[in-house]
Amino acid sequence: MNKKKVVIYAGVLLAIAALVSIGSVSSIEKNKGDGCNRIYDVNRDTVINFQDAGLCWVYITTPEIHDVHGDLLYDVNMDGQVNFQDCGLIWVNRD
Repeated sequence: MNKKKVVIYAGVLLAIAALVSIGSVSSIEKNKGDGCNRIYDVNRDTVINFQDAGLCWVYITTPEIHDVHGDLLYDVNMDGQVNFQDCGLIWVNRD
């Protein structure tokens, strides 16, 4: 895949994440100060929900965006590989 397509995919993913996060502002304010530091909260918004599982799913299915930091973030079961087990764990442990 060429760089132009990767940039387009990254832009689309960022736009989707921004739009979805706008809807969760009230939940962020509700949990403000809770000090959420849970491993399944991959987007660090203090709520474990479909957004976290969705981000993991996109990361797994889009090899062009894989990097060392993403591997550390999305490998929630710490088995050394990011796969659908990680996505499933996030989904099962949602709030």
